[in-house]
Amino acid sequence: MDTTKTARCFLAVALAATVAACQPDAPAPDTDASAGSSAAAAPEATVAPVVPEDSVPEAVVVSTNEPFWQAWVEGGELALVGAGVDERRYPIQSSGLDQAVRVVNAANASGKVEMRVADLACQDSMSGADFPMTGTLSIDGGEAITGCARPAIPAHFHGRWAPDAAGCADAAATIEDIEIDGRGMRFHESMAFPVEVSIVDGGSVRLSNRYSGEGEQWESQQTLAVSGDTLVITGPDDQRLERIRCRD
Repeated sequence: MDTTKTARCFLAVALAATVAACQPDAPAPDTDASAGSSAAAAPEATVAPVVPEDSVPEAVVVSTNEPFWQAWVEGGELALVGAGVDERRYPIQSSGLDQAVRVVNAANASGKVEMRVADLACQDSMSGADFPMTGTLSIDGGEAITGCARPAIPAHFHGRWAPDAAGCADAAATIEDIEIDGRGMRFHESMAFPVEVSIVDGGSVRLSNRYSGEGEQWESQQTLAVSGDTLVITGPDDQRLERIRCRD
């Protein structure tokens, strides 16, 4: 079974949907067993996995391939981008857990999106990259598109961060600014997106990032800490970056 089909089947189980397409035909029931009570047959039903409630956080990112879509939760909105499609934002109408699956519904006058995320490992069907969660996107009532999911960076880290006030006043004056949103961090010549997000405390978060830039890819862990309008990023080998929040 290929990776894409496996991801679809696993997500279907988590959503308590039918899994007949993902499993071999079940053997015929034993005559004696079928004569038992209906309560005895109950354990044969598909049961959604029991996972801790915080295993599927409220802030998540879902990416799909062919068609290429990416959606992420940012504050009280769901943002959506696609190939040749400008960013769209929808107010979130509801977000909650349904049998261990995070279900987010967002809509406005121009359309609606339903995002579902399960705590099931996923492998990207094109890059082969591993992700901690599996998700689907249903756009404007269309068929659910399966993809991979990961945690989003919390909203209080979002924004543009520059080395000084001059860099905030004129973005063209510096190449050392950092832009952060739910999807990841963008530097001058590279971008990082988190595969794992761990909350350290109210003002700090630890990220396991995948980086790409200048034709290369690598992985690194960083801790982001915000105090007032100051952001400090620390990493391995005593690496440290300090930036201030730009209020533009």
